[in-house]
Amino acid sequence: MHLTPDFKKQFQELLRTRIKKKKDWVNELAELLQCSNDAVYKKSRLDSFYSVDELVTLAKYYSISLDSIILSQNCH
Repeated sequence: MHLTPDFKKQFQELLRTRIKKKKDWVNELAELLQCSNDAVYKKSRLDSFYSVDELVTLAKYYSISLDSIILSQNCH
């Protein structure tokens, strides 16, 4: 599955608006994804990106519609 830079950016922006612990967002994501804080930082900078499983986990937990992001990308 190839994810466009626009998809990644839009997902990241939505994720930031939904994170519950604004001051401790790295730990929140690291705990949820069971990964290191460093991995979360790399993903947040888009140096790497979430796996499909991680995307689904985040989308479910934060009520983010992956469909709506994909459809909005196809409309542009």
